[in-house]
Amino acid sequence: MKGMVYNTLLESEKPLMAKKIAFKIYRKYDGYRMSRFMVRDILWKEMKGQFKYDNVNYTYSIESESLESQTTNLEEDLTEVNKNKTSNNIDYDTLINKLLSKEEKIIIHDFKKLIKSNYLNVNTGNKKFDELLKSVVKDNKITTNEEAFLKEKSIELGLPFDLIGKAKEMLNSGNPYLDNIIHLIYEDGKITENEIKFLKEKEIEHDFTKSFVNKRFWQIGVCYYLNELIKIDSFKNVIKLREIGHILDFKLLNSDTWIILNLDIHTSNNINEIIENCQTKIEGKLNDYIKERYNFYNESLIESLYSKIDLRNTFLNESNSEVNLEGYAKIIKILNQEKIRIGSPDVNLLVENVKFRIQNDIWD
Repeated sequence: MKGMVYNTLLESEKPLMAKKIAFKIYRKYDGYRMSRFMVRDILWKEMKGQFKYDNVNYTYSIESESLESQTTNLEEDLTEVNKNKTSNNIDYDTLINKLLSKEEKIIIHDFKKLIKSNYLNVNTGNKKFDELLKSVVKDNKITTNEEAFLKEKSIELGLPFDLIGKAKEMLNSGNPYLDNIIHLIYEDGKITENEIKFLKEKEIEHDFTKSFVNKRFWQIGVCYYLNELIKIDSFKNVIKLREIGHILDFKLLNSDTWIILNLDIHTSNNINEIIENCQTKIEGKLNDYIKERYNFYNESLIESLYSKIDLRNTFLNESNSEVNLEGYAKIIKILNQEKIRIGSPDVNLLVENVKFRIQNDIWD
C-alpha cells in the first residue's frame, strides 16, 4: 500500500490532500479502497521524511527517488492487487484466439494510449503567452520575481486563465527546453549513443531528476515518433508483451509508469540495449505470473506467443482514414528543415502547431 501512495504522489502534477490520494488510488488500482485515514497513517508512519507537507492547504507532495526504488515499490503494490483478484480463467486456446483476432493497428493504438495517458502538453492558445511561459520555466524553476511578474500580467491583461498556474502546470508535466532536446534526438529517425549521453549531461546540468527525464523521453517518443520506435524489434516485442499481459490481466503491464520505469535510459547509452533490458525484465515478470496462475506455462511460451502477433507493418493510422503516413513523415521532415533554415520564433511556433495537428489527427 505504501507504493500506491508513493506512486500516486509521484505522478501527480500538484500536491494532494489525503482524500484525493485515496480517490486516485481507487481509480488507478482497479477499485482498491483506502480511506484518507489509512493514507495519513502510511504517510506519517511509513514514509516520514519522504514527502513535503503543506500545513496551510493540508496537501502532500513528493520528490522522486531512484528509478529502481520506484520500480520496486510499484511492483510490490501491483502484485498485491493481482493477489487480491481471482484469475480470469482464460485457457491457452482463448489466449491464442484473442492474440490472432486483434488487429495490429488496435494493438499499437492501445499501447500508445496507455503511454500517452499521463502526457500533458500545455498550450494557452496564445503565441505570446506560450513563449513567455517557455522562457519562465526553461531553468526548471519559477523564482519569486517571475511569479510576481506572471501575477501582474494576469491581472493587467485580464486573462481568462492564471499564468502562474499554467507555468506550474508546465513545470510539473514537462519542460520546454528538455522537450526540444528530446524532439531533436528523435526527429532524424536515429537515436545515437552520443545523443543519449548528451541528454543525460543536460539532465545533470539542469538538475532534472532521472525519473522525469526518462518519463518525458518515452512519452514524447511514443506520442510523436512511434512509427520509428516500432522499427526496433525489441520495442515491437515490448508492445507484444503488453498485449499478452493485458489479456491475462497482469496489472504491471497495464501500468504506463511500470513500463516506462523499465525502459530506463540510464541502464545504457545504446537504445537497443535499453529496450532489450526492458524486454528481458518484462519477460521474466510475465513468465512468473503465468507460471503461478495458469496451467499452460512452459519455458518457451513467451517466444511462441510473439509469433502470434504480427506487427510487421509499421505504419500507425489512428483515424482509420486512408492516409499515407510515410508522406506525412516527409512533410514533417520538410517542416523541421524550414524551421531551422528560417529560424524565427513565429515560424518555430507555426511548425510545432502543424506537426502537433498532423501527429494527433487534428484536421478541423
